[in-house]
Amino acid sequence: MRIVQGDGPAPSWIPEYDHEFHTVTRLAHRFWADMRRDGIDLVIDHVILDAMIREQAKGTLVDAFWIGVNCDFDELIRRETARGDRFLGFASGTFAVVHNEMTYDLFLDTTATPPDVLARQIHQAVLGNQKTHDLF
Repeated sequence: MRIVQGDGPAPSWIPEYDHEFHTVTRLAHRFWADMRRDGIDLVIDHVILDAMIREQAKGTLVDAFWIGVNCDFDELIRRETARGDRFLGFASGTFAVVHNEMTYDLFLDTTATPPDVLARQIHQAVLGNQKTHDLF
């Protein structure tokens, strides 16, 4: 993996993945799917930034309950800067592509919503969809 220029407002950086990274990610998707088939419920925080990983995930985690998480761009940049341990510009680069070609069962905006409210929204959505989805 290497960091390359992203498509967001400058500074904008994004990872570019190599064959080995795609292989590891493909194996992770299979592992998560196998665990679920064996009755282990999972919650996976998975940032999908390129087409190959997106297709691997969507093709392997077919019964997943997908949750998209978004934040206002300016707030995202503020958070990245305030943390002090982030690669500045990564938020801008990933913001431009992270939701490309994704469909979600639930979409959350973390800009101003407190974490406890977001957790309740997830819990309610998951309970309402248990009959039609296995959860990842």
